[in-house]
Amino acid sequence: MSRLHGHYSEFRHFDRRHPPRRTRPRSLRPSTFRTGRPRFAVACGGSPFIIIHLLAVVGACLVAPTWTAVGIGIFLYVIRMFGITAGYHRYFAHRAYRTSRWFQFAIAWLGCSAMQKGPLWWAVHHRNHHKYSDQDADPHSPIVKSLWWAHVGWVISGLFRKAPYHEIKDYTKFIELRVLNKLHWIPGFALAGLCYWVEGLPGLVWGFLVSTGDALSRHVSGEFGVPPLGHAPLSDNRPE
Repeated sequence: MSRLHGHYSEFRHFDRRHPPRRTRPRSLRPSTFRTGRPRFAVACGGSPFIIIHLLAVVGACLVAPTWTAVGIGIFLYVIRMFGITAGYHRYFAHRAYRTSRWFQFAIAWLGCSAMQKGPLWWAVHHRNHHKYSDQDADPHSPIVKSLWWAHVGWVISGLFRKAPYHEIKDYTKFIELRVLNKLHWIPGFALAGLCYWVEGLPGLVWGFLVSTGDALSRHVSGEFGVPPLGHAPLSDNRPE
């Protein structure tokens, strides 16, 4: 008995020195922080975002605008911001209103043309942004990380290419939304081709690239990081 008691004491002493690790509940872990991909693949994850802005800046310096191209750019900026604000944000993320299935797909297509990835990807990250506001699981908090991270860092990091789609089952049940979410680049490329067909190179640069780059910068920061309209500032960013 004394030998067994000695072994038991050793185990107790070992447990006190090495207590069991406390882990965050699985539901509170940022499910997209670890991708398991090589570092170079993660680093290149934000390349489309960077390339669009570079093309817009270089194109604006090399291609002279026309009134038609500028008009197209303004119109596309306004209409695509409606797709993001009324569609991605208010409808898919916050479920602020109801609509028909065909219009649901229409605003999803319009939002995709702004080149801000798919509606399901966008909405589920925005829901988690409100659910875990300014906590570790908030993917783009200026309080937990930094202002740069909340603005564009989290996008170009490539760490959030995947999304917890099981948390947005209210919309993943629609097959057309799942397909569009996977092929989210098609509406934007189709719109770019249309701009080039209508007004040539000025239409592509000023009608599509410049308006797309501006929309990306303003709305990524507005809806995810430092909101200018429609949200409370920084740490007071509660669900609407």
